[in-house]
Amino acid sequence: MKKINRLYFSCAHEPYTHPDFVDFLVAVRKKYKVNDKEIYNLGDMISNEGVSDHLINPDLPNQGTELEMVKKNLKAKWYKKFPYLKSVSSNHEKRIDKRAKKAGIPKKYLKKMSDVLETPKGWVWYNNLTVKLSKDVNAFLAHTVSVNLRKAVLAVGACVIQGHNHSELRVSYINTPYNSDRFGANVGCGIDDTSVAMDYNKDQIARPVLGCLVTEGVRPTAIRMRLNKKNRWNGEVE
Repeated sequence: MKKINRLYFSCAHEPYTHPDFVDFLVAVRKKYKVNDKEIYNLGDMISNEGVSDHLINPDLPNQGTELEMVKKNLKAKWYKKFPYLKSVSSNHEKRIDKRAKKAGIPKKYLKKMSDVLETPKGWVWYNNLTVKLSKDVNAFLAHTVSVNLRKAVLAVGACVIQGHNHSELRVSYINTPYNSDRFGANVGCGIDDTSVAMDYNKDQIARPVLGCLVTEGVRPTAIRMRLNKKNRWNGEVE
């Protein structure tokens, strides 16, 4: 089986994405020679803060204004640089469906994500995905399986690559009597920690870790987006 390089990221949380995150991903894709069609978003591309079940920050834009900001950013930053993107479903993007269910609105009355965001044809959403890293090794892609990577891998019975946990960017190998190639990975996030949308997390000791993950065949590499003192990407790819 031919070795395939793939790029995975999560939690861009548009329109509250770090201003350099897209350029960082483009640089990673170039360095690791990742094909345009092998890029995976592990959820929370958009934030949907205005329809949260948590307390809504009154200093944030309302949902309608936020959606227009999201669409503007996606068109300006993402679509030309990433004409293809495979995404898995996630909690922030499900907020609209959740609100609709609470209000008794049937799903057939709701637009598809691709229609709302006016995405390119190459952008596709899935509940979850499985990719074949090699002839004998599969990776299960989801927004989150478990905060405990060992439990996630053992529960799925395959490698697990997930997002959701903003403060973790790491790879953990899980060895069993029958398999030594399985690993679990958290891919970090792409949020702007200075955004008002992240005020809820300001008093936490664990801070968001910006970055992504690349697999070269079965070999995973966690790549941190290092910031300078001005909170901007330093322009380097590790």
